[in-house]
Amino acid sequence: MNIRMIVISIILLIALVPVSIGLHAQAPQRMPRQNPPIPRRDIDVGTPDLVASLQTIGPPEVINGSVELPVRVVVKNQGFGRFGNFKVSVEYKRVGFDDTFIVAFDVPGQDNDWYPMVRDQLGHDQSMAFKGRLTFDPAVRGERIVLRAVADSCAGEAGPAHCRIRESDERNNKSAPVWVALP
Repeated sequence: MNIRMIVISIILLIALVPVSIGLHAQAPQRMPRQNPPIPRRDIDVGTPDLVASLQTIGPPEVINGSVELPVRVVVKNQGFGRFGNFKVSVEYKRVGFDDTFIVAFDVPGQDNDWYPMVRDQLGHDQSMAFKGRLTFDPAVRGERIVLRAVADSCAGEAGPAHCRIRESDERNNKSAPVWVALP
């Protein structure tokens, strides 16, 4: 019986040694917990969000006493809803003054010499570009001005605070400022 006990002891020893020295399969490691992304509650995924950009594409020129400036305005929908039928305006301030004025934005093919319209539906990440000329009153000749394009503009009309389109963010409709010295 001693031999039998020795054999059983050896078998048990062989079975337990790999566990004690880590040769068997390792216990599952705990993976770091990945939190699901938290949905932003400040964005309504069903509404558009219009932003504008403005760039000058040529120097200002005096034509018939007025100052004309060629520009390009791009309106982009960075929201998730689709919408169309809104107008775009360009406004300016004289450097050192607080008053804001609208300037005529004449775009070839548009019905209105002051405000081009977006009639097509702009879906998520779609944009529309307008190339045209701003025409300033002769009274601002020689002034330094700051320009901004406005998407979904209510310039020249009364309407709700959101104008024609209720957006997920109504605070970002104006482009970055562009400084220009008029001749």
